Amino acid sequence: MRLSIKLSLGLIPLVLAGVVGYAIWAFHPFWLEEGTCQLRPVSFPLRKMHYLPYRTPTSECNDIPTGVPANARFFELESPTFHMQGWIWNKRGEFQLLLDQNQDGVADNDPSFWGRQTHGPYEKETLWRFGPFEIPLKQHDRLSERFYLLSYEDRIVTLFPAQVYTGRMWLKHKVYRIYLNDTDLDGAMNSLFDPNVMGSDYPLCDAMVLTDNPGKTLYPNEFPWARMVRIGTQYYTVELSPDRQCSLLTIEPQYGNLMLKGIDQARVSFYSDAATDQVELSHQIVSLPAGRYHMLDLDFEILDSEQVPWTLHCSRLPKSWANIEIVPNQTCTLEIGPPLQVVVYVRQQERDLVLTLNFKGKSGETYRQVLSNRGRSKPPSFTIINEHGEILKRGRFEYG
Repeated sequence: MRLSIKLSLGLIPLVLAGVVGYAIWAFHPFWLEEGTCQLRPVSFPLRKMHYLPYRTPTSECNDIPTGVPANARFFELESPTFHMQGWIWNKRGEFQLLLDQNQDGVADNDPSFWGRQTHGPYEKETLWRFGPFEIPLKQHDRLSERFYLLSYEDRIVTLFPAQVYTGRMWLKHKVYRIYLNDTDLDGAMNSLFDPNVMGSDYPLCDAMVLTDNPGKTLYPNEFPWARMVRIGTQYYTVELSPDRQCSLLTIEPQYGNLMLKGIDQARVSFYSDAATDQVELSHQIVSLPAGRYHMLDLDFEILDSEQVPWTLHCSRLPKSWANIEIVPNQTCTLEIGPPLQVVVYVRQQERDLVLTLNFKGKSGETYRQVLSNRGRSKPPSFTIINEHGEILKRGRFEYG
């Protein structure tokens, strides 16, 4: 009994040392540098892809490799780091691809690939995925890029990365994880967001993620590559060395002002070449780093004549809000909100006419969600008349 008590008492200092050591480790992991990390490549899942819409240069080719049928479609892939030739063909309802991966102009010795059937972002079309393919970077011996090819039938429509670069760093008393997506596969993060070159769904540029809480999702939502990134109230530039050493350096940007005339409080999200951001307006004017901005979302509250608050969500933004320039020490003004104009859109669906009720603001922005804090109000009624003023139909709109 005495021996066991002495052993237990002797373990107390070791237990305390372990607890203290763990607390120090949890508060500040000693192996992480302040504002610096080494990036490593990780696989990039198709379901979270962020890619450049791609049009394949196609030309005539008389020298068809061995084993490729005469009806195969010839194509060329070009990027800042590679130029390849390839062939794709339909074989009994499935698609096969041959790619000159070593870029020597001879594809007879290269293996062919069967495509994997998949779907586009909106599940509307059946696509075929090939890869991943690995291409060494000419400017660096130890680094390479990996990409997929996506085709619609025998037409290559998309080339997109199969990997992103990630690392962890210690910054502002927190551990941050960073992901960099070299979308154009040129071996460098140098393709800035440009509001004038905006795709239908994604900005056509490199992209990144910076988060202190990745949670259960390995790849959170990306935002386009910009000159800066904001953490709290501080802005940083992202420096990337050729060997993928990433550093965040503090910077004090030049500021301009954005005035949302007509509302006092709002929540606005932007893409920008300065710093992608989401801002909360407590008054009409907000200061933003100088640059070009593409407005994504707009939500705000207004009071009616009875002082009842209404929440409005802008579902369609005018084209002028897709390229807003913030100039240092100047104010850019946008006319927003009421008075709202009621607009009814009519479309034919087989033998029925579908009427959609929308609200338009002063700049032509469209609001489809207009909600009162008192709950849903009674939908408005409508009357359809002909050119002689005769009533053809009466009805009432429905929520849907």
